[in-house]
Amino acid sequence: MKTRIKNIKSITSWSPKEDKLKIINDTNIVIENEKIFYIGKNKFSVDKEIDANGALITPGFIDSHTHPIFYNNRSEEFFLRTKGISYDEISRGGGGILSSIKSVREVSEEKLFNRSLQRINYFLKNGTTTIEAKSGYGLNTKNELKLLSVIKKLNEVSCLDLVPTFMGAHAVPQEYNKDTYINLICNEMIPAIAEKQLAEYCDVFCENGYFSIEDSKKILLKAKEYGMKIRLHADEFEDSGAANLAAELSAISADHLMAVSDIGIKSLAKRNVIATILPGTTFFLGKQSYANGRKIIDLGCGNGWATRKVHCEPLCKRAVGVDGASNMLVNARSRSSGEHYIQADAAVYDPGERFDLIHSMEFIYYLTHPREFMETAVNSWLNKGGRIIFGLDFYFENTESHTWPKKLKIPMLMLKEIEWVSYLKKNNLGYEYDKGNSKLKNLIIS
Repeated sequence: MKTRIKNIKSITSWSPKEDKLKIINDTNIVIENEKIFYIGKNKFSVDKEIDANGALITPGFIDSHTHPIFYNNRSEEFFLRTKGISYDEISRGGGGILSSIKSVREVSEEKLFNRSLQRINYFLKNGTTTIEAKSGYGLNTKNELKLLSVIKKLNEVSCLDLVPTFMGAHAVPQEYNKDTYINLICNEMIPAIAEKQLAEYCDVFCENGYFSIEDSKKILLKAKEYGMKIRLHADEFEDSGAANLAAELSAISADHLMAVSDIGIKSLAKRNVIATILPGTTFFLGKQSYANGRKIIDLGCGNGWATRKVHCEPLCKRAVGVDGASNMLVNARSRSSGEHYIQADAAVYDPGERFDLIHSMEFIYYLTHPREFMETAVNSWLNKGGRIIFGLDFYFENTESHTWPKKLKIPMLMLKEIEWVSYLKKNNLGYEYDKGNSKLKNLIIS
């Protein structure tokens, strides 16, 4: 069967072949056997025609963190938060997650399915075609299985693709103490869910007052044992070390991260764990401290933003980014506006050309011999009269950074401010340095 979508104002999509955003105006799409096989203005004999009425067409959005299967909503809680009542206070009064649990347990699977089917249609109406869908409002074996069964049935009848995640460790239900409940998750829920193949992922709310680092590790290791991939609600309200745990266990993602530390971000970057931030949740909960997306990018979960920024300067003729992490380069190239990216070990890389500016952030202290690297950069990379700028957050005067090598389990060179400056002096480079934002304790030397 062939279907033509006509009267498309524009198609906007990323072109991997051309490595750039591509826009095609005033065109048609022809679909055969559920696959696009032609985009253009040629006429085809088709079985069905859809009029786009001048609409914009893009690939479907993907929502990588949702809790879509519940019965009664909690809209009244938003009103309470506008009155200054905190999320913790609402939870202690029987609201929050516990309120959703009560309504899910009381309703039949059929009613839960029907209401959830109506709800997920809003994703499709707003352009989302794939979601990760969590359980977590049942919190006993029977009702967690019910939630995941609903997700499976929705997948069978809806155009929306749902990726199922088991989240029995969303909270501790009132009828259990924590240790008993964790044993129930590990010894009964996970095996039952795995046997029925109802979940691709396992998620845990790793947070002080919910599930500790030790609790979360026990649950997630059991889930991995049964073939599930893992993810975490991490460091949402406090820096509990959950991001470090996500890195240690090679989780797919660590989500929320409103209170994550610099060391936690670095841990995620080192192990290629996806950092998922959810500003809508922060707003809904009435919190003031949002996850710092810019810092997450700066500290290693990067996408080449600095190289792009330099490339866009009017005086820049050529900008090149060098990084050893293939994932970072994939991210950078997907956003490229004409700059170039090379995967290489910068400590020994020979670019074969010279530049007027060399810029590096949070890199040089990982080198065993930074002085030799500086000499190589000056002698082989830098044009006469050029400038080196490098940023540090690991140095002697920043006492908070002293524990990082142990936490990251990687060697890092600790030097004083004056020692870093001396490297510039010995290479006959002028220098200035600025401690920048005192809260971040970054040291910028150039």
